Amino acid sequence: MEKNIDKNQAPPYLKVEDIYKSFGANKVLKGISFDLSKGQVLAIIGSSGSGKTTLLRCITFLERADRGVLTVGDNVLFDMSKVKTEDGTLSSSLSSPLCTKVRYLKAKALYVKSVTGPLARFEYGEKREYSLPVSENTEDFAEFLRIPFISRPLRKAAEEIYISRRRSELIAESLERDKQRAMRAEAAPREKLQPEKIIRQELRQISAQAKERSEKLFSQSDAKAYADVLSIKDVPDGILRRARKRYVECGGSDEGKAISSQEAKANMAQFKRLRKEGAAELKKMNSAAYIRSKRLHFGLVFQSFNLFPQYSVLDNVTLAPRLMIKEELKMLSLFAKAEKCEREGDLAGAAKKRAKAEIIAETLAKEDVEAARRTARECAASGGRPDKHEYAARRRGEIERYAYTLLEQVGLADKVRAYPCELSGGQCQRVAIARALALRPNILCFDEPTSALDPELTGEVLKVIKGLKSSERTMIVVTHEMDFARDVADKVLFMAGGVVEEEGTPEKVFDHPESEITKAFLRKSEEKF
Repeated sequence: MEKNIDKNQAPPYLKVEDIYKSFGANKVLKGISFDLSKGQVLAIIGSSGSGKTTLLRCITFLERADRGVLTVGDNVLFDMSKVKTEDGTLSSSLSSPLCTKVRYLKAKALYVKSVTGPLARFEYGEKREYSLPVSENTEDFAEFLRIPFISRPLRKAAEEIYISRRRSELIAESLERDKQRAMRAEAAPREKLQPEKIIRQELRQISAQAKERSEKLFSQSDAKAYADVLSIKDVPDGILRRARKRYVECGGSDEGKAISSQEAKANMAQFKRLRKEGAAELKKMNSAAYIRSKRLHFGLVFQSFNLFPQYSVLDNVTLAPRLMIKEELKMLSLFAKAEKCEREGDLAGAAKKRAKAEIIAETLAKEDVEAARRTARECAASGGRPDKHEYAARRRGEIERYAYTLLEQVGLADKVRAYPCELSGGQCQRVAIARALALRPNILCFDEPTSALDPELTGEVLKVIKGLKSSERTMIVVTHEMDFARDVADKVLFMAGGVVEEEGTPEKVFDHPESEITKAFLRKSEEKF
């Protein structure tokens, strides 16, 4: 008990702050924040579609978050605050490298005119934003589509959901009618059901209703009505132009927000600088070396194993570390040259080569970097140069021995030469766990590790995960196994609709939940089918 208390009171080792992620118009993560101390286990629970896997993929750099900060120890791995994002204002579009060329040119043409006149008030303050309905009711999406101010990507996403659900409803209704006719021995109708035709007609009707609402709005002479439209983020261009024009015509004011032309031009120069700096930061964050260096802090065990079928169990586990030997040799060579330059008195040359070596060192495990440094110093002391072939052979031997240790740890020492096709699902998942551990990650992540397994195999995988828990190994587990989460986790995070609905100790979340959504989820998870 004392150990758990110390662990919970320890300073955060992993900090996730304000993570956002969207796929087109679909906002999956909406400001996720949490922290985790070293050696703690975090269980993330929630319904399918709540954003659990997307969060894990953002943390492990398989996806790039749109906003947020990610820190491990004292190392800031990801900080999108350096890249300005759009918030619906012209200034944000001008300063964001994420703004596309067409939108950028439109914003550039409008900015000075807008901020020096009565429209200046809309450059300041928060913009309202529409999001897709969180509902199982198809009619809610129909009502959403009747709103004339939603953006085109959002409208397209809502239409796709509406079409999919409406088609299912029409087919289900048709099958029910056929069943009733068969019971009454009635003849089937000559005309076949055409759901696409019906849906097209419904969408045309919905579109006409949205247009009618729009025309009704623009017939008003109250500037406040147009101010409400201009305070919405990502309004379609046509409606935005009309709203701007009508706002001015109806006597709308800037409420003291307008600035001079000189200030506007000075702002434009600042936006250009921010855009340039953000573009450089974005280019760095998108580079393969940068992503690899940050990703190596994490190990990820995939939901569906993702083992290489052409490789044996041992080769699957040792493949990634063996591929990294090439990078280790480059680093070793640079360290050796730096030591040589230092002994010859060329301190500037030594610093330059050591800096290059440190860049490569960021992409490797700490233990491997220290081994390379030690080898370089030993060679410099003896006056020789490192033998790359000998070093590579020694590293391959070390990697293989470590792989044997890991496979023994997960109970697969007798399956070293087997292939994935010869293993059960539970054994494949245990190989995947050993493979994730092979690169010595700081944080080990599991994406629903038992979802692809039958109940008999689930127990053996959960037993291995439980056995991995230690004071030095920090873990994040996305799971639907509530008993396992309660038993293993130090902290539980419940996600719903892309936000953290509730977090705390297992006792707090499972036994004393505060949110009604959490209570409803736990009731459903306890139902026996």
